Amino acid sequence: MLLCGIHSFALRDPHSLQASHSPGWISRACHKVSSFFAQRETIERHQLGVWKLTFARSSGWNLRKHLGNVATIFSSFPLFRRLATEVYALRPGLSVLYVASSIWNGIESAVLLYLSSRLLEQIETVITTGQPNTPH
Repeated sequence: MLLCGIHSFALRDPHSLQASHSPGWISRACHKVSSFFAQRETIERHQLGVWKLTFARSSGWNLRKHLGNVATIFSSFPLFRRLATEVYALRPGLSVLYVASSIWNGIESAVLLYLSSRLLEQIETVITTGQPNTPH
């Protein structure tokens, strides 16, 4: 379910949504949304108190559309590789540092969670036994 508009969008015909008294970019965005959903979507309008809600309900999951998205992603890998090699060619040291910091940013929370767990286990041992768990 996709929320197309709240209160300022009015449905004039089933194939286009027009924004009443709104900037041009809202009208263009709403037109793109309506043209995307016009083929396989139904538009529903609801009045909830002072709010006028417009919803586009999907008729189902479209496998062909999702396979097309996967094909688009795979076709963009050569462009990503070219971008990465050009960035690396500019400053190899900074590129490696950026990748390493991105990897660390991804695993930092897991490492901190593990270390916090170990610390809390040590504190629990000291509290329950009264003896610190120190290596001999």
